[in-house]
Amino acid sequence: MNRDDSNAPLSSEEMPSSVSVPPLQNKKAILLVFGIFACLAGYAVVGDLSGDVGYFVLAGLQVFLFVLLAMSAHLSQTYPGLKIPAIIFLLVLVGCVGLGVTGISVLSMLPPEAMDMDVSPSGSLVDSSAEFDLDDSLSTDDALRIAEVVLLVLLSAGISFVGFSRRFRGFLSRYVPLDPDSFVHMVALVAVTALTLMPLVPLLVLGEPVLLSPVFLETGTGGEIFMESMKDDIYNLLWTMGASFLVVGLFITRNIPETLKRLGLVRPTLQEVGIAIGLGILLVGVFTVVEAGITIVWQFFGWQMTDTDAVELLFAPMLTPVGALVASIAAGFGEELSIRGVLQPRFGILIPSLLFAALHAFQYNWDGVLSVFLAGIIFALIRRYYCTTVSAVTHTVYDLILFYSLIFGLGI
Repeated sequence: MNRDDSNAPLSSEEMPSSVSVPPLQNKKAILLVFGIFACLAGYAVVGDLSGDVGYFVLAGLQVFLFVLLAMSAHLSQTYPGLKIPAIIFLLVLVGCVGLGVTGISVLSMLPPEAMDMDVSPSGSLVDSSAEFDLDDSLSTDDALRIAEVVLLVLLSAGISFVGFSRRFRGFLSRYVPLDPDSFVHMVALVAVTALTLMPLVPLLVLGEPVLLSPVFLETGTGGEIFMESMKDDIYNLLWTMGASFLVVGLFITRNIPETLKRLGLVRPTLQEVGIAIGLGILLVGVFTVVEAGITIVWQFFGWQMTDTDAVELLFAPMLTPVGALVASIAAGFGEELSIRGVLQPRFGILIPSLLFAALHAFQYNWDGVLSVFLAGIIFALIRRYYCTTVSAVTHTVYDLILFYSLIFGLGI
């Protein structure tokens, strides 16, 4: 059964400019969306960001620029004057991603005391009053690596701007369902390329995932961290789901049923639920073999592998029955909706799978990134032959089994 619309005819805003299809005129809904994000921004300026409301607001602001960019691009089909603001938002987005990647790279080079925390012999967090001097903590080699990160981030941005080329988009459209004349698709292509290349830079330069550095690992445990992590997962899932609807043109070029169809969100049959659960279980066994093969290859060439003990420490806040369930649902539905639901129908299987793998380069070395890429290909095929709902359930079951295997020490 194929319930995917990857090869469906292009709809309103995705048609060439020579075709005129009037968009939906739901201005009240558009104003409501911008009003919500304006309130979030206002609260971020004057409110308390340390409580539950603050976490919720910060999670919303993380997707704000993506929504603003997408809505501006969609609205430019009706109001061409919005193309310039959309390009400005795109450049700001690329710049913010670049600054974020550079910033996390610098942080990963710092000692744990940079976060005003220390670790007791038992492994628990304690307050540290030690003076911290940034200049004394970064060596000349670190400065050179930071410079290399900056240069590669700039190079990644430059490569992503190839998406502005009509000739390149025309070439790419031979292989993926991309309309080379669509302004919306052009903006999306530049953003996706930047988001794919930039996260790989720290791993390429530093040789290890930034989130597995001591400064992050030694501040990532404890009960309070667990609660914050679980809240972040829930809030990010909610905002990602809402943003995914808006990114594909809800209230601008599509109504709710059309948006659900575009995202591949279909009510699954009982048979499909069973298939999704079975596939999730099967994939655990398949990737046990796949990762064993990757390990053999990496060891043969002497390449550095992901530190599994460090990964387990990174995931420690999720390693409770409730935490594992929340994290699995958040990853399964959030990632599938945004990667397979939003991107796959217009960028095919390969490009979204590369993005999916690149976003995991903060926590895995190249062996893990390859494994995630292969998993992404399988999730993409499930989305193609069934729907996003089925791939999301499969992804959730797969992650849940992996988390529970860590909790109960099964060593899967």
